[in-house]
Amino acid sequence: MIRLTNLTTILLLLMLAATFTACNEAEFYDKEFIQGAAEGEEFPSDDIANPLDPNDGGSVGDSGDNGTTTGTSGDNGSNGDTGTNGDTGTNGDTGTNGDTGTNGDTGTNGDTGSNGDTGTNGDTGTNGDTGTNGDTGSNGDTGSNGDTGANWTSESFIQNASVQNKVDILWVVDDSGSMGDEQEALAYNFEVFINSFFNKQSDFRMAITTTDENRRVDGKQNCDWHVLNSEYAGKNRDNFFRMFKKCIQVGIKGSGREKGLHASKRFIDHYEHRDNRHDPFLRPDAYLVVVYVSDEEDQSTEKVEHYVDYLKAVKGTNKGLVKAYSIVTTELTGNKWETIGNRYKYASMLTGGKTASIKDNFFTILEDLGEDIVALLDSFALAGTPASNNIRVEVNGVEVSTGWTWNATNRTIKFLDGHVPADGSKIEVFYTL
Repeated sequence: MIRLTNLTTILLLLMLAATFTACNEAEFYDKEFIQGAAEGEEFPSDDIANPLDPNDGGSVGDSGDNGTTTGTSGDNGSNGDTGTNGDTGTNGDTGTNGDTGTNGDTGTNGDTGSNGDTGTNGDTGTNGDTGTNGDTGSNGDTGSNGDTGANWTSESFIQNASVQNKVDILWVVDDSGSMGDEQEALAYNFEVFINSFFNKQSDFRMAITTTDENRRVDGKQNCDWHVLNSEYAGKNRDNFFRMFKKCIQVGIKGSGREKGLHASKRFIDHYEHRDNRHDPFLRPDAYLVVVYVSDEEDQSTEKVEHYVDYLKAVKGTNKGLVKAYSIVTTELTGNKWETIGNRYKYASMLTGGKTASIKDNFFTILEDLGEDIVALLDSFALAGTPASNNIRVEVNGVEVSTGWTWNATNRTIKFLDGHVPADGSKIEVFYTL
């Protein structure tokens, strides 16, 4: 029994050794053991085939059967030969890379083309012969107001010596308390004023009103104008002088709110068409001259243009026949009641009239005034104001460049002696505004 046990132990050790050997080959094989003391029935065959596959390791031979437990133990079967591993297949030869293709030859650039020859400029042509100017054309007939880009206007008149000498004069005199001395100076020096009219044999009418707007006297004449005209003076000059000196001194009890421009308008309202004798003071073909005399500013309610336009409207298309003259305060001298007559001065400027200082010598004032008014009578007054004296005069359609003068102050055209148009001639004046 003890022997059997030792054999068994030996077998176990051999089997363990075989197992360890197989582990070294990375293979494990199962063994079947029978507990007991039986002998192995059969040993494994010595013939072990080699593996056909080089990569296939040889298989382990079958373990011999243990002998039966009865009887004496047979010889221990020897371990079958351990199959040898098949030959390890060698890797196939590593293929070599094909030959690297060489780049084709680099093409060379074609020859650079040379620029063509620079063309030479053609011959410079010579200028043709200079043409001679054609004959200078004569000026065509002068057209009326051609379009020159300027704002042209025109006024026309008919020469009539029989009516050219007419003038209607309205005196508007301040009758406030400060005007006593001025009224006396007017009366005293009146003759020097009117002599110019006598010398010219002018056809004149004169009327007088005050600056007072009281309804009793508002624009009404201070004396009957029928005794203040050239016809009456021709009959009795001394009586004419006496009547004028009396009428021009209108008194000093009037309103201190002087309204001279308003008074001139109201006078026209009263006497444009008729008076108490149904005889109108104003004549359509005569100059209308208004003389304002005051030491204080006009206090009429409307703008100056309103009154001036009203006076001009009386003359219809002959608006240049209206002139306003002012004898007024032009600068302050310390008298507390005096004020500068700017509105009167403006009315004179708008009509082409003149202004004199009420503080100047009345002899000189009236002499100059008379001469200036008389000078209007053989002149042609323009309603508008020409720009830069740009004026053209035609008589019966023919331009007249000499024989006349232009008075910018009065805005009048006056023909010189020897150049006065014949009666009935049409005079046209063209000018730019």
